[in-house]
Amino acid sequence: MEHSIEAGIQQYRQEKSADDIDLIAEVRGILISSGLFNKLAAYDNNRFILEAKGKTSSAQRFLLNRFWSSQLSQAKKVSIEQRYSLIPNGEITDWLRLFKSCVLPFIIENNLPM
Repeated sequence: MEHSIEAGIQQYRQEKSADDIDLIAEVRGILISSGLFNKLAAYDNNRFILEAKGKTSSAQRFLLNRFWSSQLSQAKKVSIEQRYSLIPNGEITDWLRLFKSCVLPFIIENNLPM
């Protein structure tokens, strides 16, 4: 058990390689292309987003999931399906597909992020 915790910490601290996708920038682009310009400050200045910059896509996904779970839970509507769509493992392409198809419409409909 201790070994897996240490491995997770090491993975979190790894530097991002040049060929690794920048999920923070990717999601920011999705927000812009969806017309959410007025919401960028809430995204850009959040502590999870700031911490994620320069980290591996796995660490960025972990921090993006924390950010969006927090945001989704503040909506007046139930967001269980959207929070389950923030998958912690698997392919980054699947995470992005689920974000665009399930989470993004909810974000737009509920005027997020706050």
